[in-house]
Amino acid sequence: MEKKQELDKKVLDLMQTVKDRRSKIGSLKKPQWKTSCSLVLPGYERLNIQICSDLSLLASTCGTLIRMKQDIEVASKELDVKIDPQWQQYPITDWVDDIKLRVKVTQLKIEQDKLARLEAKLRELTSEDQRREMEIADIEDALKG
Repeated sequence: MEKKQELDKKVLDLMQTVKDRRSKIGSLKKPQWKTSCSLVLPGYERLNIQICSDLSLLASTCGTLIRMKQDIEVASKELDVKIDPQWQQYPITDWVDDIKLRVKVTQLKIEQDKLARLEAKLRELTSEDQRREMEIADIEDALKG
C-alpha cells in the first residue's frame, strides 16, 4: 500500500473512532432540575447552577452544602429534634443532585467540543475523494433516518 493510501486509511479510522466516541457519550438533553438553581451560600455570591461551568466552584459549593447537611444532622441529633436539612426551601440533597447534574452536563459539553475540534482537523486531512465519500455517506444516513 502506498503512503497516500495508508494516510487515507488512518484518517478514516480516526474519523470512525471520533464517531464511535461521539455516539458513546450521547447527546445533551435538557436537564431536569430539582431546585430553582439560583443558590446563595454564606461567603459566596449568587450562583446560577444552570449556567456555571467552573468545575472548581461547583465542587467547592457542593462541599459547602455537604458540610451544612452534616452540621444540621449533628445539631438536630444534639437537640433531639428531627430536621430535614434544607437550604432556600429545598432539601440540601436536591441542591447536591443539581450540582452533580451540572458537572455531568459540563463534562459532556467539554468532550463534545473536543471531538468536534478533532473531527474538523481530520476533515482537513482527508483527500477530495474521501470528502466526497463522507458527504455521500452523510446524505445516505440523513435519508435513512
